Order: sequence, then structure tokens, then C-alpha cells
Amino acid sequence: MTKAWQEAGRATAEEIATATELDLKTVRNAASGLLRDGVLEDTGEKAGRSRILIPHSRTTKGTGTTDKPSTNGHTNGHKTVPTEVMELAIEQVGKNGITGEYGGEVVPRAARAIHDHRELFGEPETVRAKRQAERLAGRPVGWKLLEDVKQYLEVSELDVPAALRELDKEWDSLPPRVKRWAENELDKPDRFYDMPEDQRQQLLAWVQENVAARRGKGMLDSYLLKHVAERRIGFYVSNGELKGAMLEAGHRPVWDNRINMGFCCAAKPGSPWGNELRKEAEARREEWKPQPGPEELLREAIEVVKHEFPELYDQLEEPEAS
Repeated sequence: MTKAWQEAGRATAEEIATATELDLKTVRNAASGLLRDGVLEDTGEKAGRSRILIPHSRTTKGTGTTDKPSTNGHTNGHKTVPTEVMELAIEQVGKNGITGEYGGEVVPRAARAIHDHRELFGEPETVRAKRQAERLAGRPVGWKLLEDVKQYLEVSELDVPAALRELDKEWDSLPPRVKRWAENELDKPDRFYDMPEDQRQQLLAWVQENVAARRGKGMLDSYLLKHVAERRIGFYVSNGELKGAMLEAGHRPVWDNRINMGFCCAAKPGSPWGNELRKEAEARREEWKPQPGPEELLREAIEVVKHEFPELYDQLEEPEAS
């Protein structure tokens, strides 16, 4: 395959497939591998919808008459680089990690050259920085979600409770970063103090009356407790509001992962919630019926025989009581 491209000079995968009488898909797969290995180079031109490829040796290897740097002979065992510091580390490794026109085999050596001569290049871009840049979608590093919310609401100063009420009206259509900010804020215990006064007092009273601290390994998390509370007091309670109510009532979390909090607590005996759980447990016990053992099953079978087949009954022996 390599020889065919060297003979053709400039060619597409279709032209090589025709010349070698190989399957086009096979040629394309081989060309992709040769591009990764640096044997072939993409010229950036196309014939129809196919890329025009040329042998790598035509640009970066040979007599040195080309204006592109040769990478032969730069054995970078750390610090043996110069030749204009490996032609400025092959133009900063194809601009921060993109292989570019110099081929894949150059990238590790050029990256090491940048590392060893950092004073010439500055700090190389890390994988983490690249991912952060992608996550920020073009925004500068350090750009906070809060700034997106301000832009979305077209305000310079943000009143968090008012912003959350405004965003709730169009929740399903919010941009992802704006929605993430709102979700983070709704999970903060401070939201308890933003509730209407009557609802805040009602939620706090419910926690104080129904939830008791307990020792041991049994824990309930704030997300479960919020559903328990809102079903019994009749209005929506956010995760953050429940956290704030628990903290205000004197409960201390045993863990906090910023989304939920875990509390060592249980329904207080004699409270409305505790009585409700007790009644549910009693109802389950009443519904439960013990399954008959082998002796009971045998007696039932004998009764059937006694009534249905009396002539056989005289031949059976009653099981002895254990």
C-alpha cells in the first residue's frame, strides 16, 4: 500500500484501490492507519469527496531542500534537542496537541522538547485544561455559572430567591449551565430561609414534632425526608429547604455530598408520622398468613380423601401429633 502511494505521489483512496485492484474499504482503513503512523499526510485538498494524500517523505524527509523542518536525528532522551529547539517543537506540536502536518511519530518527541525547554514555550496545555475549555464552551477559565445566569436574566446583580422564582417559570427550556446553577442553589440549606414565613414555620414544626435523632447505623437522607414531609404538610418542599429545616431543628448531618445530607434520625414514637408507620406495620402483619407445614397439608389431604373417597379412608392412618 505504501509503495503504491509512493509511486502515485498524490492520490485518493479510490485511485489507489483502482491501481492495486484492492477493495476500497480495505484501502481506506489502511490509509487511516498510515496517516496515524505518519507514513501518509493529508494535503487538505479533496477530489470530489475524497481526501488527497501524499507520502510523508515528500514533505518532512529527504535532502533538506524543503522549507519544513526535518525531524530525523533528534533523539530526545530528554534535553538533547536544539536544532532551533526541534524547529520550535514542531510548531508547538501542531498547535497544542493536534498532530497536524508533521505526522504522529513527532508528537511525543516534540512534547518532551516542550517539557524540557519550558522556558521557551510557557506551560503546555494539559488534558484537564482542554476538557475544562470544552466544558466552558469557549468561555475563559474561571467563568462561573453565576455569570451565565446574569446574562440569561439580563441583570448585573443577582437576587438568588427572585432569580430562582423567575427560572422556575421556564424550567424545561433553560440552557444547561443556567439549569445547573439553579439545581445547585435549590440544594443549599439557605433556601429554607427564603420560604414564605407560614410555610417555613409549618415545615420546621413538622420536623420538630415528627423527626427524632437516633444512634446507630440507620440513616435517612434529605431527599427521602423531603418527600415524606411534603406528602404530609401538603405543599412542595425542595431538598435545600428540608436540609435547612433539619439544621434549624438541631439535627446535624453525618455526611454531606452537596446534593443530599444524611441524618441519623427516625420517626419520633407517638408522633403523627410515627403512628402512621406503626399502623402500616400492623396492617402488614395482619395481612401476613403463616404457611401450613407438612403435617397440616397431610391432614388437609386426608380430609379430602375422607369425604371424596370413603372406601380408601379406612386404609389411611392418621399422622401422629408431634
